[in-house]
Amino acid sequence: MKKRISRRTAFLRIAGLGAVASAEKSFGFLGLFGGKKKGLEPDTQGRVILSLNDEKYRQLKNNGTSVKIDVKGKGKPLIVIRRDEHTVLTLSSKCTHLGCEVASPQNGTLICPCHKSKFTTDGTVIKGPAKRNLEKFRTEADNDTITIFL
Repeated sequence: MKKRISRRTAFLRIAGLGAVASAEKSFGFLGLFGGKKKGLEPDTQGRVILSLNDEKYRQLKNNGTSVKIDVKGKGKPLIVIRRDEHTVLTLSSKCTHLGCEVASPQNGTLICPCHKSKFTTDGTVIKGPAKRNLEKFRTEADNDTITIFL
């Protein structure tokens, strides 16, 4: 004989699944939902090379622009920022407070939507609760490519 569950128990189980799905969407833990994340594959030397002739990255030829890129194995996207003619930076978008995804730069600031930590476009914390700077990746650029060293 099969045991019946109450409406309350059924409701709590369904609500629990909804909470797990919501947390997965927000924080990306467990890897249970949404299948495998697609992203750029680093080469055998741990580099990601972006062609500035590719439509997705062409705007990075212009100063003050940024692009988020998904890289396999990094979890959260990386933010590639063209600061000026000679400077391109790559930062993790993973907030150092609780791991939420930091938004793309607006008015020279990156803001975490979860608890409002603020960072400069070089990844330095300017307002907590985050206490550590965003992770930075060595980046080199020429007229046609941007190379990110992971």
